Amino acid sequence: MKIKIKFWVLILVLLIILPSISQANAAEPPRITIVGTNLPKDLKISAVLVYEDGDTKKGEFQRSNKLWEDYFRLYSLGYSPKDIVEEYLVIETRGKTQKIEYPDSYKLYNQLYYLNLEDMTLSQETYMIRTYLLIALRVILTLIIEGVVLFAFGFREKRTYIAFLIVNILTQGILNYSFSGPNLSYIWWIMFLFLEFSVILIEILAFRTLIKEEGRVINFTIVANILSLIVGGLMISALPI
Repeated sequence: MKIKIKFWVLILVLLIILPSISQANAAEPPRITIVGTNLPKDLKISAVLVYEDGDTKKGEFQRSNKLWEDYFRLYSLGYSPKDIVEEYLVIETRGKTQKIEYPDSYKLYNQLYYLNLEDMTLSQETYMIRTYLLIALRVILTLIIEGVVLFAFGFREKRTYIAFLIVNILTQGILNYSFSGPNLSYIWWIMFLFLEFSVILIEILAFRTLIKEEGRVINFTIVANILSLIVGGLMISALPI
């Protein structure tokens, strides 16, 4: 009973600290990041500030992409003591220029929006749905890989697979949530290795507590997580996150 309590305490601690640890030592985040799907190659996004005295300042977003997704990031427009009376975005594509307003949720730094080019709107809700779907996809792929390894190690009892699903949905779900979003630090892989090692230790404790079937639990956990580490690293590097 004491071992089980310790396991659930560790899971709770993991839930609390992983998202914050993954952001540690990160570079300054962009002020705004806009995500879009298969956007035109000539598309440009600029931020405009209008001051009380009529002066304006314009800053262009930096563009990058991963497969089908494009990312536009604005880091700073610099500092001015003047009072700002208006802020808006300008989208230029296919010879047309469109002014759009910031969403009501707009804040100062590290805001993430999804661009709908058809109606020229920015949405945080669409971005979050997209993020959760990508997290779910990565977790499912990880479960398939580790499930195959579990079967290869000779585990067959239903109770074993139920424990495997519960533990992995928790650990892999938290891990993948910690590394979601296009603004990861350039040293994300260092934290990824550290957190994967933490997950291995927690899963060893969990499986030794919950799996009663005879088998090489420790060996399975290490092999499965090494494979998921490789696949997870490749997914974070190459796929939209």
